Amino acid sequence: MRMRLEKEQGAANPLKAGNGGYYDIDFSLMYLRLKGAGLFFKVLNTPERIDILEKMGHLEREDAAFFQDAATFYRALDHALRVFSGHAEGSLPNSDSKLASLDELLERWIPSRLHDEPLREKVAQIRNRTRQVFDRLFG
Repeated sequence: MRMRLEKEQGAANPLKAGNGGYYDIDFSLMYLRLKGAGLFFKVLNTPERIDILEKMGHLEREDAAFFQDAATFYRALDHALRVFSGHAEGSLPNSDSKLASLDELLERWIPSRLHDEPLREKVAQIRNRTRQVFDRLFG
């Protein structure tokens, strides 16, 4: 199912459906839930699901911390793109000035430890590592 979404929507919406996008996190969490004998989540928000899976030993601490940061980053980026453009966007703007403005807005909502790189590089790193964790879980 995940690969189908990536194939059908990944090019148009790389931040969510593309390789290493938000859906990799979501599918990983669902997989771990099902693998853990159908764990029941009383809450549906991503940070709490990550916390539950880590506490139950289904997600390593390092991966959980990364998923927390990546999920926070992706959600903040989604909101920043909506504020910036006025509607949902699936990818980053092409203009360097628009990227700089978007990055400035985004940095208000993400942890300071994620402020160290330009936005394109930050997105590329998060997407790469997200896919690495996804591949390791489904490998």
